Amino acid sequence: TGDKRVSEVKLAGVCGARYVRKAEAAEVKKFTGYDVGAVPPVGHKVKVRTFIDEKVMRFKKVVGGGGEINMLLEISPTDIKRLTNAAVADITE
Repeated sequence: TGDKRVSEVKLAGVCGARYVRKAEAAEVKKFTGYDVGAVPPVGHKVKVRTFIDEKVMRFKKVVGGGGEINMLLEISPTDIKRLTNAAVADITE
């Protein structure tokens, strides 16, 4: 939710990794093809491992990147989970 931030420690635990870090803007662009702020939650050309914080699932709709800087996508968390096979877990602090 808007008042929470991803906990790198919690996310690493869910991923089974020793640590995770936030990607640099250039890394995001190279991997996804989208600028930071425009990355959509679904519809990627490459497989993106997706995680949804469990608190987000209570919302009927969420808003995220729509593929371009000035475009947003409104979608249900349930649809994100279904379309991406996302893991739902407690990953925020």
